[in-house]
Amino acid sequence: MKKNLKIVITIGITILVLSSCVSYNLMTDTTVIETTVTETEVETETEAETEATTEAETAPQLSMEQRNAISKAQNYLKLTAFSRSGLIKQLEFEGFSNESSTFAVDNITVDWNEQAAKQAQNYLNLTSFSRSGLMDQLKYEGFSDTEVEYGVTAVGY
Repeated sequence: MKKNLKIVITIGITILVLSSCVSYNLMTDTTVIETTVTETEVETETEAETEATTEAETAPQLSMEQRNAISKAQNYLKLTAFSRSGLIKQLEFEGFSNESSTFAVDNITVDWNEQAAKQAQNYLNLTSFSRSGLMDQLKYEGFSDTEVEYGVTAVGY
C-alpha cells in the first residue's frame, strides 16, 4: 500500500535536488516536498530508528574520564604513531588512570601494524637506521614482534 507523505523542511543554505515534486514558498522560507513512499519503506525506517534507540539505551554510560581519554587517544593518533602500550603510557602521563587509559585504547579502532609502519617511517625520516636498529627502536616503543616485522617490511626493509 502506498501513502502520500508531505514533508516540510526549513531551508537554510542547503539546496535540495530531488526527483520529486518540489514547490518553494518565499514568504515562509520553507520547501514542501511531496513524495510517494511505500508502507514497507516507512516501516523499515521506523525499525531502524527503534534499533538505534535501543542500542543507545543499552550502551554503557561512559564516565567523563573515559570519554576524555578516548578523545585524547584519538587526537594523539592523528599527530603521530603509537604502539598500544605506548599510547596507554602517554595517556597515563597526561594524568588518566591506567584503567581509563587502557579502556580508551581498547575502545578505539586502531591498526597497530599500520601504526608500526608509520612509526618506522617517522624514524627513517629523522635519521638512518639499519634493519635491526629500526626493529630494536620499534620494540623499545612497545610494538610486538609481529607489528615490528610488519613495520620494517612496510618501509622497504
